[in-house]
Amino acid sequence: MPESTLNKKMPQFYQTFFTHLLSPKQYILLCLIIRTLQTHKHLCAGKLSQALPLPITADSRKRALQRFLTLDILNVFEAWFPVVLYLLNTYFPPRCTLKLALDRTTWWHYNVLSVVLVWDRHALPLNWTLLDHTGNSDFEDQQLLLSPVLCLLSEYRIVLLGDREFCSVKLADWLRSREVGFCLRLKVSEHIQPDGHTFQSLKSLDLKPGMSLFFQGVRVTKHRDNRGFAPFNVACYWAEKVRDVQPGEGWYLLTDQKSLKATIRLYGERWGIEVWHKDLKSGGYHLEEVRVSWERMMRVLLLAAVGWSIGMIQGSQQSRSRVSRYAGRTQEKQRQLGRHSTFRMGQYGLSWSEGVAYFSEWMEKLIGVCPNRAKDYRRGLRAARLMLSVT
Repeated sequence: MPESTLNKKMPQFYQTFFTHLLSPKQYILLCLIIRTLQTHKHLCAGKLSQALPLPITADSRKRALQRFLTLDILNVFEAWFPVVLYLLNTYFPPRCTLKLALDRTTWWHYNVLSVVLVWDRHALPLNWTLLDHTGNSDFEDQQLLLSPVLCLLSEYRIVLLGDREFCSVKLADWLRSREVGFCLRLKVSEHIQPDGHTFQSLKSLDLKPGMSLFFQGVRVTKHRDNRGFAPFNVACYWAEKVRDVQPGEGWYLLTDQKSLKATIRLYGERWGIEVWHKDLKSGGYHLEEVRVSWERMMRVLLLAAVGWSIGMIQGSQQSRSRVSRYAGRTQEKQRQLGRHSTFRMGQYGLSWSEGVAYFSEWMEKLIGVCPNRAKDYRRGLRAARLMLSVT
């Protein structure tokens, strides 16, 4: 693949930034790895190296990939934070509210704690770390992960979303001291103390489908005898039945938001980080099949972040060029949202358009034997050329 063609697979900022960050050899190898990842959708080192278009033996390709994954320069602070700032400046207006989500995922012996920025029903990874223990993270782990991100995003208003693992009054109090909003899901075993009342467990509220409650300025503590912290707001919400489908369970949310509606709307966006995990694993890059050292795993996650962000950019460009319907099913009847996301269309749209271009001679023959569909086929050929031009 010519260098000019290879460069087209990366946005201009990525080309400029990584050209200055890496040596010429390292930059070319990065472009080849990202291009192979977008085509074969697999982060497993063995499968990625097999498809890597380097003119060397299979064993040599695998060793080259392994050496690349030990480069010290490929770390979150030097190789990823500048890209995050570029994406923020491009896609998020100044001083807007950024919704961050905190979560942890495990597979094999990896225990990954990550914080992401919710973006178009998906999530842009901001920072991640591999925990040296199994099970839940603690406040110190969360603080070490979040501190550099909060400094990076100091020009924006921030709201942090987290599930029950991260709902501690210690974390909420620390976020409040940093002027960061929060919406954290409480366990039903927690206790609250409304003004002028004794402590009562959330379970005793007897929340049922269709019910909602909002408490302002209450103390929240796991143990009835502890003093707790004040003031926090607590939103309680259990969705109604929809077409006789029973919602699984209610939400108990610790927050600094001023209303029930705002709290529920915010916490609903936390799902973006679950979609990001799916994009990493079976829905995108099959990360759960990766078996590398912890040091290399941090670089593998960096490659996933770079590849994912490029897929989102390509999907956004396709939408603006009005060719996204060729990359995926954008809308269906009785669906409020499109079946295929921006990331999915960016990921598969490039493969489709390159395939059409590669078999262009066969496409012309197909038009010749199907004259009744010639108009539609030529429209698709134009869409493929346009899709390649914007990527």
